[in-house]
Order: sequence, then C-alpha cells, then structure tokens
Amino acid sequence: MVKVLPGDPMSRHLVTFAAAVLVTAEVSNEM
Repeated sequence: MVKVLPGDPMSRHLVTFAAAVLVTAEVSNEM
C-alpha cells in the first residue's frame, strides 16, 4: 500500500493513474 500524503503532488498523480487503470479495466471487461 502506498502512503498518500495530502499535499504531495506525486501521490495525487499515482492515485489518479491508479483510478484511470481501474476504469480502463472495467471498460475492457464490459466490451
């Protein structure tokens, strides 16, 4: 588990990237 710091921009990018990957996987399963 990655420790997310509220003010850390890199952590925000990692969270956004992870969310995008999850959404992409969901869409792929739907197709």
